Amino acid sequence: MGAWGPGPFENDTSMDWVRELRKSADPGYPMAVLRKLDGVGPLACRTAEIGVAAAEAVMMSLLEFREWPKAPVRWSTQFMLDSEWNWLDGEPPIDDL
Repeated sequence: MGAWGPGPFENDTSMDWVRELRKSADPGYPMAVLRKLDGVGPLACRTAEIGVAAAEAVMMSLLEFREWPKAPVRWSTQFMLDSEWNWLDGEPPIDDL
């Protein structure tokens, strides 16, 4: 019976990839996987699951690299607040100019 869930490591494909990662002595293994997938067109489901697991591994290594300051709100809440203030002030974000 296979494992499945909404998280990046809650499927058989990504857990197989994690086993490969643990066997690998290369600390750049997750980035190598992401570079291989970069620019590729639509991904097959299994390939996408591996890409998500690799991206999560890179993100976790960055978050564990040092003590990062904690944001007062989640990114989605901050995006909503920024969008609301931009709408109220009539000032577009710099990226939208």
